[in-house]
Order: sequence, then C-alpha cells, then structure tokens
Amino acid sequence: MTMTRISTGRVLAASAAISLSLGLTLAACSKNESAKPAESTTTTSTDTRATTVNQGPTVIISEFRFEPNPVEAKVGQAVAWKNEGSARHTVTHDVPDEQRLFKSDPIAPDDQFVVTFSQPGTYTYICSVHPDRMRGTINVTAG
Repeated sequence: MTMTRISTGRVLAASAAISLSLGLTLAACSKNESAKPAESTTTTSTDTRATTVNQGPTVIISEFRFEPNPVEAKVGQAVAWKNEGSARHTVTHDVPDEQRLFKSDPIAPDDQFVVTFSQPGTYTYICSVHPDRMRGTINVTAG
C-alpha cells in the first residue's frame, strides 16, 4: 500500500517505508478488515509529476463528512481524499495501532492524501480529530 500526501503545487512529507509483520491477529478479521501485510510509503518531491499512480476514486472531505461513502476501488488503484472544507482533518485506518495500514497527517484545506491499496478487503477509516462525526469505508476488490 502506498500513501502520498499532496499539497496544491507540491508534495509534502518525508520518505518512509513501514512493513507490517505477517503475524497480524484475527481481531481485524472479526471487524471485516483486511489482515494482510502491506507496505506503506509516504513520498516527497518538488515535482508532482514524480508521483504517478493508477488513479481511482476521490473522496471529498467537506465540513465534517466524507463523500461519497462508501467508496469502491480496485487493487492497485489510488484513492485520494481531498479536503474541500475549512478545517483540518485526517484519514486514519480504524483498527488498533499495530494493525493500522494508513494514517495521514492533518490535511489542510485544499490539500489531499492518497493511498494505493495492494490487497482486496473492506477498510474502515475515521478522521482522528472528529472520530464520532467522520467515518468512512473503502471496499477494495481484486483488479
């Protein structure tokens, strides 16, 4: 799974790779979450053309909601969350920390966060700033 945070005209964040262990517990499965390992990467560049992705759906963050919800994507597609509201929000996989596959920094208005899904499954997510008000689901199917 690849994560990219993009700001208008530039890509932000530091390069990092995180591998998850193969020993994920079945607790995620009980919530209908994908329990398969994935690799997460956040990339930076001053050239937005350096981030080439198989673009999938875009989720609009607008005044304390994610739209559309739920979202359908295919393995290998990038799902983008674009903040068109006036407040900062996050996109955080809604599982225990040790099983989390993606988590954004606060996304400012007019910025976006992108995740490329490498495994099929149902991924629930929240805004960690407003978890009681902002929840969403991504259904990822085999390509």
